Amino acid sequence: MSASAKMLISGASGVIGRPLALKLAERGVELVLLGRRVAALEKLYDEIKAIGGPEPAIYPLNLEGATPQDFATLAETLERELGELDALVHLAARFEGLSPLATFDPTEWMRVVQIGLNAPLMLTQAVLPLLTRVAHGKIVFTDDSPARIERAYWGAYAVAKGAQRTLVTLWRDELESSSVTVHVVEPGPHAPGLSSRAYAVDTRQNLVSIESIVDQYLAVL
Repeated sequence: MSASAKMLISGASGVIGRPLALKLAERGVELVLLGRRVAALEKLYDEIKAIGGPEPAIYPLNLEGATPQDFATLAETLERELGELDALVHLAARFEGLSPLATFDPTEWMRVVQIGLNAPLMLTQAVLPLLTRVAHGKIVFTDDSPARIERAYWGAYAVAKGAQRTLVTLWRDELESSSVTVHVVEPGPHAPGLSSRAYAVDTRQNLVSIESIVDQYLAVL
């Protein structure tokens, strides 16, 4: 990881995004913090500055309603301000709890699939030219265990993750001869975390610490 590296993190102020951003900033990485909550992004910005990291860029964007033009505008801004990207890390996701398919709210279904599948596709498309400008550009997706979520009531979240696994396969095949590599991190069960919302009382055993999850991303990056 070069001290002059430039990386974009979606879901940057989340449970994994925030500590990952801080660790990367400690190593001198210049970050673009993408998320929907401006106040949370500003707080993370202040934390990065407080530890002496390079000044990050904040890019508020609600992926739920983001359009192809929104992503094109983001890419234009990054090209103008940074010129290139070393890595794109996909951490944004949505899961509001277990629900049977028979009564799954259609609007919520579209939100989950938009954030978990459509947005990662369009974001990757938009910044791919910037990733090809470095020697070893990286795209990092975040998965969840099929054995755990491809079960009754996991609904749109399970479908979005399953489709994302296919998306990853296609990206890997299509970028095989390029300088950009595609990676996947499966953090494992952790608390706090989105999947904690599946349990009224979280009694899961062998939870993975956030610190060790961040280490998985750092190893890839």
